[in-house]
Amino acid sequence: MGITGLAGLLIGFKRDFTLTEIEHHIETVLDALVDRGGKWDKQMKQAMVDIAKFQRLPWVARRQGIRQGSEFRRDWARKIIGKIRGLSADKIR
Repeated sequence: MGITGLAGLLIGFKRDFTLTEIEHHIETVLDALVDRGGKWDKQMKQAMVDIAKFQRLPWVARRQGIRQGSEFRRDWARKIIGKIRGLSADKIR
């Protein structure tokens, strides 16, 4: 079995949108990821260049060693929070 891992994607919208519009844009991103088997779609990113900026967080969490269950989830939650806090608004805008 391969390595279990989690990647993340931060989306910074370039202007104010209604909640319905935000949901639509996020659905577009998720549909593109699903259609490509989880691979990043550069054409989708280019199509949304006027809408949002994206910051990919590859390997936010990777299951290594013997960490199991709640210990593993706690560790990756801390890593995700750390990465989000470490990114300034300029990096995703």
